Amino acid sequence: MGCQEKIDIEAEKEAIKAVITEETSAFLAQDLVRLLKTLTMDENSVYIRIDSKEYKEMISWDKIYPYYKKSATSDWSDYSDYKLSKTNWFIEVFNDAVLVIFDQTMSFKLNGEPMETRSKEIRVLEKIKGDWKIQLVEWIDMTKYMRSFLMIMFPGMYQGHIMSRRNIDRLITHTRHPV
Repeated sequence: MGCQEKIDIEAEKEAIKAVITEETSAFLAQDLVRLLKTLTMDENSVYIRIDSKEYKEMISWDKIYPYYKKSATSDWSDYSDYKLSKTNWFIEVFNDAVLVIFDQTMSFKLNGEPMETRSKEIRVLEKIKGDWKIQLVEWIDMTKYMRSFLMIMFPGMYQGHIMSRRNIDRLITHTRHPV
């Protein structure tokens, strides 16, 4: 019976977080070369985006790459001062694959105006030649979902009689999003 190398799960989790952090940083820096180093690039690659306006699903690298290339070459000069926070990490390692779920809050300025988005993020990573690579990116916009939820649950409050939109936004920031 052969000796099996023991996996340091905590070290693997930190390496996984580092890959996801690099993916986000490279995307925001519009650095396609750095971004590509974090991703698998094959027929099993998946990108899913869910927001209040659309559901977008791309399966296979040949469909995903044009999206990343366009993002990397678009004019983002109206955006500045990005600050990211990733919290509520759930990481489940299965040998050479991993499921990751986390919350992301991104603060930034759009034309000098402070903005904030909150999303539920899902990643599936695969270990390829010793390195973790992202196989699936799923981004779910929770900002409008939480605002809509509060409008439904507390309609009088949202009308401005009791609670302003700004205070509702503050409440959203302190509300844990459901998985």
